[in-house]
Amino acid sequence: GNRETGPAFEHMIALCNATDRNMWINVPHLADADFITKLAQLIRFGSDGGDPHTVATPGALFPPLEPGLKVYIEYSNEIWSSGFAFPQGNWAQQQAVDEGLATDLNDFAGRAEFNARKFVDVWRSFETVFGGTTRLVRVAATFTANNTYTDAFLAEIESYGNDPLEGAATEPDVLAITTYFGHAIQDFVDE
Repeated sequence: GNRETGPAFEHMIALCNATDRNMWINVPHLADADFITKLAQLIRFGSDGGDPHTVATPGALFPPLEPGLKVYIEYSNEIWSSGFAFPQGNWAQQQAVDEGLATDLNDFAGRAEFNARKFVDVWRSFETVFGGTTRLVRVAATFTANNTYTDAFLAEIESYGNDPLEGAATEPDVLAITTYFGHAIQDFVDE
């Protein structure tokens, strides 16, 4: 949402390295292409507190993610949602309208197409910095409760991700589905 807080990516990398665990990131929805490229460079090459390195630099103040670890890349968080709790979805819907992908603020399939393109663009940026996909896990977050969204989202990833001008197809490695537990959600099974 509209939060200006959260852990520094450098601290997230350090935690992954210290625990020998892969990294999962949610790229902020307002991140521009430069931010996304620099985030990928930070994760791959580290930094000394300013701009990230663009090549391996031994002794970096903020070391990169260890070479044996992968990074799971998801664009935003629940970008399909909207309302007060999820302003990123409101933003995505307006962007879809502005770009002509959605007819109005209620066109859910248009929002799905916009979001799919953003996911693919983020993955491509990381693929460029990492020199391929060996250390990347491209996460497509789907809204499993709404086929209108999910079908349009996955179809646009396939279409936009297979642009011959971009070279090899860009596609997800895994799907992150919306499954929630608690808050009496289990009661819906009986309805």
